[in-house]
Amino acid sequence: MSLISLLLALSLERARRIGASWWWQHVFHWWLQRFDRASAIWQIAMAVVLPTLLIAWLQVSISGLLFGLANLALWIFIPLLTLGCPPIQQGYRDYLRAAASGDEQACSDFNQQLLKQIHPLHQVSEQESIALTTGTQLMWLNYRYYFAVIFFYVLAGPAGAIFYGCSRGLHLHKSTEVQALEPTVNNFMHYLDWLPSRLASLCYLAVGNTSEALPIWLHALRDTKHSNGYWLAKVAVAAELSEQESEHEMLCVATTCRFVSLAKRGIMLAIVIIAILTIAGWLI
Repeated sequence: MSLISLLLALSLERARRIGASWWWQHVFHWWLQRFDRASAIWQIAMAVVLPTLLIAWLQVSISGLLFGLANLALWIFIPLLTLGCPPIQQGYRDYLRAAASGDEQACSDFNQQLLKQIHPLHQVSEQESIALTTGTQLMWLNYRYYFAVIFFYVLAGPAGAIFYGCSRGLHLHKSTEVQALEPTVNNFMHYLDWLPSRLASLCYLAVGNTSEALPIWLHALRDTKHSNGYWLAKVAVAAELSEQESEHEMLCVATTCRFVSLAKRGIMLAIVIIAILTIAGWLI
Protein backbone atom coordinates (compact mmCIF):
# COMPACT_ATOMS: atom_id res chain seq x y z
CA MET A 1 0.00 0.00 0.00
CA SER A 2 2.67 2.53 1.00
CA LEU A 3 4.82 1.98 -2.10
CA ILE A 4 1.99 2.13 -4.64
CA SER A 5 0.28 5.11 -3.03
CA LEU A 6 3.63 6.90 -2.66
CA LEU A 7 4.45 6.46 -6.35
CA LEU A 8 0.97 7.68 -7.33
CA ALA A 9 1.27 10.68 -5.00
CA LEU A 10 4.70 11.61 -6.36
CA SER A 11 3.42 11.35 -9.94
CA LEU A 12 0.43 13.58 -9.18
CA GLU A 13 2.66 16.03 -7.29
CA ARG A 14 4.94 16.35 -10.31
CA ALA A 15 1.89 17.02 -12.48
CA ARG A 16 0.77 19.85 -10.20
CA ARG A 17 0.98 23.23 -11.86
CA ILE A 18 4.06 25.18 -10.78
CA GLY A 19 3.09 28.23 -8.77
CA ALA A 20 -0.32 26.77 -7.93
CA SER A 21 -2.01 28.23 -4.87
CA TRP A 22 -0.98 26.39 -1.71
CA TRP A 23 -4.46 26.67 -0.22
CA TRP A 24 -4.06 24.21 2.63
CA GLN A 25 -1.08 26.13 4.00
CA HIS A 26 -3.22 29.27 4.25
CA VAL A 27 -5.80 27.31 6.23
CA PHE A 28 -3.11 25.83 8.47
CA HIS A 29 -1.51 29.22 9.12
CA TRP A 30 -4.93 30.60 10.06
CA TRP A 31 -5.20 27.77 12.58
CA LEU A 32 -1.70 28.43 13.92
CA GLN A 33 -2.47 32.10 14.50
CA ARG A 34 -5.14 31.09 17.01
CA PHE A 35 -2.35 29.87 19.32
CA ASP A 36 0.42 32.43 18.79
CA ARG A 37 0.28 33.52 22.43
CA ALA A 38 -0.11 30.02 23.87
CA SER A 39 2.70 27.98 25.38
CA ALA A 40 4.96 25.94 23.10
CA ILE A 41 3.60 22.66 24.44
CA TRP A 42 0.02 23.74 23.74
CA GLN A 43 0.98 24.87 20.23
CA ILE A 44 2.56 21.48 19.49
CA ALA A 45 -0.49 19.71 20.90
CA MET A 46 -3.02 21.71 18.85
CA ALA A 47 -0.98 22.17 15.64
CA VAL A 48 0.75 18.77 15.44
CA VAL A 49 -0.73 16.15 17.76
CA LEU A 50 -4.40 16.97 17.15
CA PRO A 51 -4.25 16.80 13.31
CA THR A 52 -2.19 13.59 13.54
CA LEU A 53 -4.77 11.95 15.81
CA LEU A 54 -7.61 13.06 13.52
CA ILE A 55 -5.94 11.54 10.44
CA ALA A 56 -5.14 8.33 12.37
CA TRP A 57 -8.78 8.10 13.48
CA LEU A 58 -10.00 8.75 9.93
CA GLN A 59 -7.63 6.11 8.58
CA VAL A 60 -9.05 3.49 10.95
CA SER A 61 -12.66 4.61 10.40
CA ILE A 62 -12.64 4.28 6.61
CA SER A 63 -10.63 1.05 6.52
CA GLY A 64 -12.47 -1.39 4.23
CA LEU A 65 -14.92 1.25 3.02
CA LEU A 66 -15.75 1.02 -0.72
CA PHE A 67 -13.54 -2.05 -1.07
CA GLY A 68 -10.55 -0.10 0.29
CA LEU A 69 -10.79 2.71 -2.26
CA ALA A 70 -11.52 5.32 0.43
CA ASN A 71 -8.39 4.30 2.33
CA LEU A 72 -6.32 4.39 -0.88
CA ALA A 73 -7.61 7.88 -1.61
CA LEU A 74 -6.52 9.01 1.86
CA TRP A 75 -3.06 7.46 1.38
CA ILE A 76 -2.69 9.44 -1.86
CA PHE A 77 -4.32 12.70 -0.74
CA ILE A 78 -2.26 13.27 2.43
CA PRO A 79 1.15 13.13 0.67
CA LEU A 80 -0.17 15.61 -1.90
CA LEU A 81 -0.74 18.05 0.97
CA THR A 82 2.69 17.62 2.48
CA LEU A 83 5.00 16.95 -0.49
CA GLY A 84 6.63 19.82 -2.35
CA CYS A 85 6.46 23.60 -2.07
CA PRO A 86 5.01 25.34 -5.18
CA PRO A 87 6.28 28.85 -4.24
CA ILE A 88 9.88 27.61 -4.00
CA GLN A 89 9.54 25.59 -7.20
CA GLN A 90 8.40 28.71 -9.03
CA GLY A 91 11.19 30.75 -7.45
CA TYR A 92 13.77 28.18 -8.53
CA ARG A 93 12.74 28.54 -12.16
CA ASP A 94 12.98 32.32 -11.84
CA TYR A 95 16.46 31.87 -10.34
CA LEU A 96 17.60 29.77 -13.31
CA ARG A 97 16.40 32.42 -15.73
CA ALA A 98 18.09 35.20 -13.72
CA ALA A 99 21.35 33.25 -13.44
CA ALA A 100 21.35 32.51 -17.18
CA SER A 101 21.01 36.22 -17.90
CA GLY A 102 23.69 37.14 -15.32
CA ASP A 103 21.28 39.00 -13.01
CA GLU A 104 23.19 38.73 -9.74
CA GLN A 105 20.67 40.83 -7.77
CA ALA A 106 17.75 38.56 -8.73
CA CYS A 107 19.79 35.50 -7.76
CA SER A 108 20.65 37.09 -4.42
CA ASP A 109 16.97 37.86 -3.81
CA PHE A 110 16.06 34.22 -4.41
CA ASN A 111 18.85 33.18 -2.08
CA GLN A 112 17.33 35.36 0.65
CA GLN A 113 13.90 33.89 -0.09
CA LEU A 114 15.30 30.43 0.55
CA LEU A 115 16.86 31.56 3.83
CA LYS A 116 13.39 32.59 5.03
CA GLN A 117 12.29 28.98 4.60
CA ILE A 118 15.16 27.70 6.75
CA HIS A 119 15.41 27.81 10.53
CA PRO A 120 17.79 30.34 12.14
CA LEU A 121 20.37 27.72 13.17
CA HIS A 122 21.05 26.70 9.57
CA GLN A 123 24.54 28.16 9.24
CA VAL A 124 25.56 29.53 5.84
CA SER A 125 29.10 30.65 5.08
CA GLU A 126 29.29 34.21 3.75
CA GLN A 127 32.40 33.22 1.74
CA GLU A 128 30.48 30.73 -0.42
CA SER A 129 29.17 31.73 -3.84
CA ILE A 130 25.49 32.31 -4.50
CA ALA A 131 25.41 29.19 -6.67
CA LEU A 132 26.82 27.04 -3.87
CA THR A 133 24.68 28.42 -1.04
CA THR A 134 21.56 28.27 -3.22
CA GLY A 135 22.34 24.66 -4.08
CA THR A 136 22.86 23.57 -0.48
CA GLN A 137 19.75 25.44 0.68
CA LEU A 138 17.72 23.70 -2.02
CA MET A 139 19.14 20.39 -0.77
CA TRP A 140 17.84 21.11 2.73
CA LEU A 141 14.43 22.20 1.46
CA ASN A 142 14.26 19.12 -0.79
CA TYR A 143 14.90 17.07 2.32
CA ARG A 144 12.17 18.83 4.30
CA TYR A 145 9.54 18.79 1.57
CA TYR A 146 10.28 15.35 0.10
CA PHE A 147 12.66 13.00 1.91
CA ALA A 148 11.42 13.63 5.45
CA VAL A 149 7.78 13.40 4.38
CA ILE A 150 8.49 10.09 2.61
CA PHE A 151 10.32 8.80 5.70
CA PHE A 152 7.45 9.49 8.09
CA TYR A 153 4.89 8.38 5.50
CA VAL A 154 6.52 4.97 5.13
CA LEU A 155 7.03 4.77 8.89
CA ALA A 156 3.47 5.62 9.97
CA GLY A 157 1.30 6.10 6.88
CA PRO A 158 -0.81 9.23 6.30
CA ALA A 159 -0.71 10.07 10.02
CA GLY A 160 3.09 10.13 9.90
CA ALA A 161 3.14 12.40 6.85
CA ILE A 162 0.68 14.86 8.39
CA PHE A 163 2.64 14.74 11.67
CA TYR A 164 5.82 15.92 9.96
CA GLY A 165 4.03 18.35 7.66
CA CYS A 166 2.32 20.06 10.60
CA SER A 167 5.56 20.10 12.62
CA ARG A 168 7.37 21.70 9.69
CA GLY A 169 4.58 24.25 9.25
CA LEU A 170 4.59 25.19 12.95
CA HIS A 171 8.37 25.61 12.98
CA LEU A 172 8.33 27.75 9.83
CA HIS A 173 5.45 29.87 11.14
CA LYS A 174 7.17 30.58 14.44
CA SER A 175 10.62 31.29 12.95
CA THR A 176 9.61 33.47 9.98
CA GLU A 177 6.17 35.00 10.49
CA VAL A 178 5.95 35.39 14.25
CA GLN A 179 9.76 35.63 14.62
CA ALA A 180 9.49 34.24 18.12
CA LEU A 181 10.84 30.71 17.86
CA GLU A 182 10.68 29.12 21.31
CA PRO A 183 13.51 26.75 22.27
CA THR A 184 10.91 24.02 22.86
CA VAL A 185 9.64 24.18 19.27
CA ASN A 186 13.15 24.43 17.85
CA ASN A 187 14.44 21.49 19.90
CA PHE A 188 11.37 19.46 18.99
CA MET A 189 12.05 20.01 15.29
CA HIS A 190 15.78 19.39 15.69
CA TYR A 191 15.26 15.96 17.24
CA LEU A 192 12.50 15.18 14.74
CA ASP A 193 14.86 15.91 11.85
CA TRP A 194 17.95 14.24 13.31
CA LEU A 195 17.47 10.65 12.08
CA PRO A 196 15.83 11.29 8.68
CA SER A 197 18.37 14.01 7.82
CA ARG A 198 21.21 11.56 8.53
CA LEU A 199 19.50 8.94 6.38
CA ALA A 200 19.03 11.50 3.60
CA SER A 201 22.71 12.48 3.68
CA LEU A 202 23.58 8.78 3.68
CA CYS A 203 21.64 8.42 0.42
CA TYR A 204 23.47 11.44 -1.01
CA LEU A 205 26.90 10.03 -0.24
CA ALA A 206 25.82 6.63 -1.64
CA VAL A 207 24.98 8.17 -5.03
CA GLY A 208 27.86 10.69 -4.96
CA ASN A 209 31.51 10.77 -3.96
CA THR A 210 31.33 8.25 -1.12
CA SER A 211 34.98 8.36 -0.09
CA GLU A 212 34.94 12.14 0.39
CA ALA A 213 31.52 12.39 2.08
CA LEU A 214 31.65 9.37 4.42
CA PRO A 215 34.07 10.88 7.00
CA ILE A 216 31.89 14.00 7.21
CA TRP A 217 28.75 11.88 7.64
CA LEU A 218 30.38 9.89 10.45
CA HIS A 219 31.42 13.14 12.14
CA ALA A 220 27.83 14.38 11.90
CA LEU A 221 26.67 11.40 13.95
CA ARG A 222 28.73 12.60 16.91
CA ASP A 223 28.23 16.36 16.57
CA THR A 224 25.80 18.23 18.81
CA LYS A 225 26.80 21.85 18.10
CA HIS A 226 25.58 22.34 14.53
CA SER A 227 22.14 22.11 12.94
CA ASN A 228 20.91 19.18 10.89
CA GLY A 229 20.86 21.41 7.81
CA TYR A 230 24.51 22.31 8.30
CA TRP A 231 25.66 18.69 8.18
CA LEU A 232 23.34 17.75 5.33
CA ALA A 233 24.85 20.59 3.29
CA LYS A 234 28.40 19.56 4.21
CA VAL A 235 27.78 15.97 3.10
CA ALA A 236 26.10 17.17 -0.11
CA VAL A 237 29.04 19.41 -1.04
CA ALA A 238 31.55 16.63 -0.38
CA ALA A 239 29.44 14.11 -2.29
CA GLU A 240 28.96 16.27 -5.39
CA LEU A 241 31.80 18.81 -5.70
CA SER A 242 35.56 18.68 -5.47
CA GLU A 243 37.38 21.33 -3.42
CA GLN A 244 38.26 23.23 -6.61
CA GLU A 245 34.71 23.09 -7.95
CA SER A 246 33.27 24.46 -4.71
CA GLU A 247 35.14 27.72 -5.42
CA HIS A 248 33.51 28.16 -8.87
CA GLU A 249 32.14 31.38 -10.29
CA MET A 250 29.39 33.33 -8.55
CA LEU A 251 26.41 32.53 -10.79
CA CYS A 252 27.18 29.09 -12.15
CA VAL A 253 23.78 27.53 -12.95
CA ALA A 254 25.44 24.15 -13.43
CA THR A 255 26.63 24.15 -9.81
CA THR A 256 23.13 24.69 -8.43
CA CYS A 257 21.62 22.18 -10.86
CA ARG A 258 24.12 19.54 -9.76
CA PHE A 259 22.85 19.79 -6.19
CA VAL A 260 19.26 19.51 -7.39
CA SER A 261 20.28 16.44 -9.42
CA LEU A 262 21.96 14.96 -6.33
CA ALA A 263 18.78 15.46 -4.32
CA LYS A 264 16.73 13.71 -7.01
CA ARG A 265 19.16 10.78 -7.13
CA GLY A 266 18.96 10.50 -3.35
CA ILE A 267 15.15 10.37 -3.50
CA MET A 268 15.29 7.73 -6.23
CA LEU A 269 17.65 5.61 -4.11
CA ALA A 270 15.27 5.93 -1.15
CA ILE A 271 12.33 4.79 -3.30
CA VAL A 272 14.37 1.81 -4.58
CA ILE A 273 15.16 0.84 -0.97
CA ILE A 274 11.47 1.14 -0.06
CA ALA A 275 10.57 -1.06 -3.04
CA ILE A 276 13.11 -3.71 -2.01
CA LEU A 277 11.83 -3.70 1.58
CA THR A 278 8.25 -3.99 0.31
CA ILE A 279 9.09 -6.94 -1.96
CA ALA A 280 10.95 -8.60 0.92
CA GLY A 281 7.83 -8.23 3.08
CA TRP A 282 9.34 -5.79 5.58
CA LEU A 283 6.91 -3.02 4.57
CA ILE A 284 3.21 -3.18 3.79
